[in-house]
Amino acid sequence: NKAGALLGVLGLFSEIEADLTRIESRPYRDDPHLYTFLLDFTGSDRDDRVKRVLDTIEQKSKTFRFLGCYKARCP
Repeated sequence: NKAGALLGVLGLFSEIEADLTRIESRPYRDDPHLYTFLLDFTGSDRDDRVKRVLDTIEQKSKTFRFLGCYKARCP
């Protein structure tokens, strides 16, 4: 819950030129005044650049969950 936090995450994807295809916000389960964000992007978790971005986000986030990638994007 920090000003500019979402912008910082989006910037990480921009740096590796990953196409964000969906951004969704939802109230945080334990505190409806806070929000959690769901992101879909093109890329594979086997790509080192994507791995670095995901690792950075995980380190800077209160909660982080990687749900996987679509088969077409995971060679």
